[in-house]
Amino acid sequence: MVLLEPELPHLAAVLGAARAYLGGDSGVSHLAAAVGAPSVVLFPPATRRRWAPWSPTAVPIELTGTDADVERAIDALEGMLG
Repeated sequence: MVLLEPELPHLAAVLGAARAYLGGDSGVSHLAAAVGAPSVVLFPPATRRRWAPWSPTAVPIELTGTDADVERAIDALEGMLG
């Protein structure tokens, strides 16, 4: 599904129904976590501790700039999709 500039309530509803969400540290990622979407959110090392979502359905991943980042994101998504 592609959404181009959706209204905030529509975006929240779509995210709330998603099986999983993967994104960088952004407003959309925080909205996904806030509505309970199983989320993997990628953070630069300097901001993860301060800005990681508190949602129990969100997994923050601190980026290291290595291939391990991809593997950790895949593992987290696979764990959510079971």
